[in-house]
Amino acid sequence: MRSATSPTGTPPGSSSSPSRRPLSATVVQTDVDFTQAAGQFGAWEGPPGMTFGRRGKPFYQSGPYDNPRKVIETLERTVGPPPAFDYLVASRA
Repeated sequence: MRSATSPTGTPPGSSSSPSRRPLSATVVQTDVDFTQAAGQFGAWEGPPGMTFGRRGKPFYQSGPYDNPRKVIETLERTVGPPPAFDYLVASRA
């Protein structure tokens, strides 16, 4: 069985610079079934067809059951403090 790789070709959890990888590559892990069939799709070319965030930065919008403080603390720890990411927290009625 081959090991999983991110869209940038680096193994998940590798020590490559986070600034050179899209955030999605550090969050999304490749499914084992996809890894086994990856050779049929050919080499990865060009930018990914799916984007995350807004205006090139991670974006968080709170939901009714979220703990916004915990999510924002996680974002600060992983990508840095604002303006490294944007967020919108809904007020409780």
